[in-house]
Amino acid sequence: AEPVRHAGPVLEDTVWELRTLDGDPGVVGAGDRKPDIQFLADEMRAGGFSGCNRFSGGYSREGGSNHGSPLTFGPLAGTMMACAEGGELEQAYLQVLGRVDAFRLQGDTLSLLSGPDVLATFEPR
Repeated sequence: AEPVRHAGPVLEDTVWELRTLDGDPGVVGAGDRKPDIQFLADEMRAGGFSGCNRFSGGYSREGGSNHGSPLTFGPLAGTMMACAEGGELEQAYLQVLGRVDAFRLQGDTLSLLSGPDVLATFEPR
């Protein structure tokens, strides 16, 4: 039998660009770049641009969630450049990632959840 192919992007192997953070759509960091995230299945590591610096850390899809597919991040480390802009966004973004316990993929939108609450939404870059 053929493997079931999901239409549209999958969590891994897609560069996800941040669209909303805590419901706020005005999210751009240094150089007018939006934060992003990419999940590397082979290493179970996630990383990307957090608004000023780049970050990376482990993630897990184990566990349970009533609201989506389980997803949690381990400690996330970032490069430590000082930035004239994007620093506050970066702090907020990394803080939000730390609260994630699940994700939902609907069409081209990736939502990161904490319980029933949508913390952040992304679209493929």
